[in-house]
Amino acid sequence: MRIDYIIRNWLEGVWLEIERVFLKVIIKVLGERIVDPENCEHEWEAHSVDYDNVWLELICFECNSDGIVQDPDSQEWSDAYGASMNPYRWEDKSRVTYVRCFGKTASSKNTSKEEL
Repeated sequence: MRIDYIIRNWLEGVWLEIERVFLKVIIKVLGERIVDPENCEHEWEAHSVDYDNVWLELICFECNSDGIVQDPDSQEWSDAYGASMNPYRWEDKSRVTYVRCFGKTASSKNTSKEEL
């Protein structure tokens, strides 16, 4: 049983080292492709809906920023129903409210419309 514990700890350490090296490579490769959200022209993609606040959740696929479309009409709401499985491009940039960047959604912030 003691040897099992030692082997398990050793394997865990090896996997952690592999993850660390892999992340370093990914950051080095993707670091040149990451766009600063402040300078991004935002190409929005609808990826989800927030049923509590009745808005569409968008993500910029250039800089990974999040945005929302408040008060979507019935057709937009219907179109967005399956967006989590089949995201689609959002063309009307004037209706998008920039929320924040790097993958945190508007709904996880518990933000009401008045706070935006």
